[in-house]
Amino acid sequence: MKITNVYKKFALFLLLGLIIFFVGVLGFLLGQQNKNGNVFAVGGVVPHHLLAGELIDRFFEKLSSQKPKRVILVGPDHRTTPEVSADFTSGVSKRFARGWYSEEHSITNILPFIEKYLPEAIISPIVLSNKMSLSEIENLADQLSKAVNKDTVLIASVDFSHYLKKQEAEENDKKTLEIIKNFDYQSLISLNSDYLDGPASTAVLLKVMQKTGHNNFEILDHTNSSELMDNGFSETTSYFVIRFY
Repeated sequence: MKITNVYKKFALFLLLGLIIFFVGVLGFLLGQQNKNGNVFAVGGVVPHHLLAGELIDRFFEKLSSQKPKRVILVGPDHRTTPEVSADFTSGVSKRFARGWYSEEHSITNILPFIEKYLPEAIISPIVLSNKMSLSEIENLADQLSKAVNKDTVLIASVDFSHYLKKQEAEENDKKTLEIIKNFDYQSLISLNSDYLDGPASTAVLLKVMQKTGHNNFEILDHTNSSELMDNGFSETTSYFVIRFY
């Protein structure tokens, strides 16, 4: 009889412990959601080609309900002789910028959308060379991962396949998406503009998401300039809008 009572007490304590555990997990998950019931975005991919302006607008409109206090915006350096170094992030509390970033459209084309929907947010732009090594990407991701949370989001401004026919662009987009899904950094940084114009920027974003445990993502939009212009014969630029959480 005493042994039976001991087992009953043990089972009761075990049940209570499981209830407390699941309540804690539920509370954590609810804490990761905003008032509209959406999981907080901590990272994202948007185009910088303004033909896709409606897609960019929709992303930041959704993000606005989260009210992040800072947006770290990374984009590729389109200059003909980009700098390789990425050691210009002296601290996550400062604005990440060099004087010439104002000439880089991967940054400037996104700023009006941030200012429209997040007028109080601090904007921290980073322009990256696609010649960055994996070790440089890793070092930058280490710094940025200390900053990213629901109040500080990391956005990569990247256009995908360039100057291809629609069918070719769609095939390349499938390959690029598979590389992103697999967090295959070596393959990613080897891609050229037939696939995307910002492999380093995308790799930094993925590294930060992986380091902070935000490996889940949702594709909000995927299209190309041919579809947007309703012209199936023209060369295209393709676009993804992705939310990481």
